[in-house]
Amino acid sequence: MENSIQPAFAVSKEMAEMSEITEYPYGLTKREYFAAKAMQGYCGGEYTGQSGMPVESIAKWAVEMSDTLLSALD
Repeated sequence: MENSIQPAFAVSKEMAEMSEITEYPYGLTKREYFAAKAMQGYCGGEYTGQSGMPVESIAKWAVEMSDTLLSALD
């Protein structure tokens, strides 16, 4: 399985079966999780809301940061 689509908070197949989870893996992918953390860091900065950067640009930047991190981890 490609690293970027692996679950961010994986559980074993046995634990998933015990919890009656029907889809495995479930939840956020690593790519989604890393992008969310990048956005959180950007939005939590000293100048939040003052950058004038469009929200679409911030989201694109966060995904690019996530892809860069995943590439470095590979």
